Amino acid sequence: MRFWVAHPGHTRGLRTLLSGIEDLRRVEAVYAGGSPERIGTGRPNLHYPTIDEVREQVELAHSHDVRYDVVVNSTCPLRGEPTRRVLERYDRYLRDLERAGVDGIVAADPIILELAAEYFDRVTVSCLAFVNDPEKAEHYEDVATAITLDTSHNRRFETLEALSRLGMELKVIVNEGCLLDCPYRPFHFNLFSHLYGPDEVSVYDDYYYRRCIADRLRHPELIIKSPWIRPEDLEHYEPYVDAFKISGRSHQVRWIVKVVNAYLEGRWDGNLLDLLDCPRELRDYFYLDNRALDGAIERWKECDHRCHECGFCRELAERALRVREFRRPEAATAGERA
Repeated sequence: MRFWVAHPGHTRGLRTLLSGIEDLRRVEAVYAGGSPERIGTGRPNLHYPTIDEVREQVELAHSHDVRYDVVVNSTCPLRGEPTRRVLERYDRYLRDLERAGVDGIVAADPIILELAAEYFDRVTVSCLAFVNDPEKAEHYEDVATAITLDTSHNRRFETLEALSRLGMELKVIVNEGCLLDCPYRPFHFNLFSHLYGPDEVSVYDDYYYRRCIADRLRHPELIIKSPWIRPEDLEHYEPYVDAFKISGRSHQVRWIVKVVNAYLEGRWDGNLLDLLDCPRELRDYFYLDNRALDGAIERWKECDHRCHECGFCRELAERALRVREFRRPEAATAGERA
C-alpha cells in the first residue's frame, strides 16, 4: 500500500513533513504545485518553489528514498494566448523541472501531458481530466503511466475493477471532501486555473465555494455522499489501486502529517472532517463520528447509485453527523471584574 503525499511547497515544510511521517517507507512520492508564473495549477500551494528550491527539495526527498512530483493540472492552460507561444513557455518550464531532477509530472490537459511525456517517464493524469472509465483512460496510454481517478467514482467499485485491468497505475484521492458529481466542479477549477496561473486575476466572491458550503448546510447528507475514503476502508481498495493520494497542499504541514499518519495507521477516532481537505469550514460546524461509519463501506460497495430512491446516506447522516455546540464564555462576575 503506497501513498502519494501533498507537500505545501517550501523546503522547511518538506523537511518537517518527511521527519513527521511515521512510516516513510510506504510513501511513494510527495507532490507540489507548479509555479503560477510559468504554468499554473488547479489548486493553491502555501508556497510555490522556484527552480532552485525545487532542485533543493528533490535532493531532500531523494535522501529519504521518496520521489518528487510537480502538479501542473490547470484546466485552462492556453488562456486565449497563441498556442505556439504558450507551448514554448510550458516546454521551457518542463525542461527546467526535468533538469532539476523532478521525477514526475501531474497534468490534466492533453497538451501538457503530451509535452511532459517528452521529458518524464513518470506522467500522471490528474483527477481534473475526469477519467472514470477504461475507454477514456485509453486515450492517455501513449503519454501517461498513471491515472488519478475522477473522485466521484471512488465508491464505484465496478469502475475501479475495470480501470485496474489496464496497463496504467491507478491512484485515488482519499481525503477530498468535494460534492459527489459536483455540478460546480469544472467551472470552479477553471476559476482556480486563472487565479493560480500567469494571469493577474482576483475575485471578490467565490460563488462556487459558497454554494458548495450552503448546499451541505441545507442537506447534511451530502457530506456523507462525498466520495472520501476512511482510513479503515483502504483494504477494500487494495486489489484495484496502486497508490493512495493524500490531498491538502494548501494546508499547514502539521495538518498534513496528522492526516498521513491516520491513513498509515488505518484508523481515526474522532471527527472524520478533520482529515478532509475541502471544505474546511464544515469541520467547524459539523462533527462526523468516524466510528459511527464502521461497516458503511459494505453498503457502498453494493450501491446502485440511485440516491433519489435509496436513503441510506440520509439515515447515516442522522446517526453519525451532528452540529457542533458553541458556548459563549460565561460573563465575568462582579468580583472578577474588580
